[in-house]
Amino acid sequence: MNTRYEFSLMQLADSFFPYGNFALSGGLEALVKSERIKSIKDIHRFLKNQLHFQLEPCDCIILSLGYDAAQKLDLAEITNLDNLFFSTKLVETVRTSSARSGLQFLDCVITMVTESKELANSKLYQRSKVLKFANMFRNKIKNKDARGTFPVCLSISANILGIPKLSTIRIFLYTYITSAVGAAVRMGIIQHVSAQSITSSLREECESISKGVMRKATDDVWQSVPLVEILQMNHEKDDLRMFIT
Repeated sequence: MNTRYEFSLMQLADSFFPYGNFALSGGLEALVKSERIKSIKDIHRFLKNQLHFQLEPCDCIILSLGYDAAQKLDLAEITNLDNLFFSTKLVETVRTSSARSGLQFLDCVITMVTESKELANSKLYQRSKVLKFANMFRNKIKNKDARGTFPVCLSISANILGIPKLSTIRIFLYTYITSAVGAAVRMGIIQHVSAQSITSSLREECESISKGVMRKATDDVWQSVPLVEILQMNHEKDDLRMFIT
């Protein structure tokens, strides 16, 4: 089995990859401020709820369908998915941060591939077709026909780098979890070792979600996290905050 994509997979999942993930708490800061999260158990319960009531039925389905659309070079379909995802996010900062980080992520991958001699010469990277598609999508964003949300831009980027769909969904879930537990560490709720324990404990959860959404369609997209969204709406009005979301 060809595993050359694994280096790219690790690169995209690394917090060092420059798309602003360190500035997001995924709603955790809002719950900490409202004193609904105080312990490692609270964080674990919060993440499980987010996984099953937001990321699995919405973000990950859009990511999966976006991956398929990017493979087929279907610009109309991926634009529709992008706008659908944007419209499902009721909190303004969540919408705008997803679009900002998504475009930054895609720009970084396009530049990275274009400037890398090794990637340019590798048959694994379908540069001519997929890069052209990525730039066409960027023009859609520029013309305000698309938003450039993170799951959609990740799906295009993964296609550019030859990362399989299942691995791409795993990247998305992993980066969300590490962003949230990293925020918890910086807020002083848990220590680094506990953060790793939480991440490890959600491994099977993420694996089940990753495989499950592969069979979903657009009609299956939904999300229901009303309390978190209400608290995030209050959070975006705060004068002092550590994180954007």
